[in-house]
Amino acid sequence: MVALKSFLLGRMPVYVGFYDAGGAPIGYRRAIANRDVTDATAPGAGLVAYDIECRTGFGDGAGTTAASCALVFMAAPADPARPGKLWLEPDEIAFPAGRSEAELTIGSVSADFLFRETVRQRATLTLVI
Repeated sequence: MVALKSFLLGRMPVYVGFYDAGGAPIGYRRAIANRDVTDATAPGAGLVAYDIECRTGFGDGAGTTAASCALVFMAAPADPARPGKLWLEPDEIAFPAGRSEAELTIGSVSADFLFRETVRQRATLTLVI
């Protein structure tokens, strides 16, 4: 079962979603790294640990304050002509038919930073499952 979890997590598309204090999405950044850190963290029998990292671009979400971030699985850009877009605004993300963002979002953690024009934010979330 551990091997199956690791296989799936390593291949599933994932974004890091950033949310304001009211829980409304600010934007989504595609992960730049999805690393199995099970051996380094020793999460316990039958569990796997993954570090999922993203780094925003200059100006992404500028002027807004993130109160939390979470992992958003199986999402994709809504515009099929731009499949490689890294930062997605709330109206630019699409979820599989019949699925909602709430169903595909896990691991919400608190955050407190202001997105700026000339600063890139880096976030690494560790998922143990």
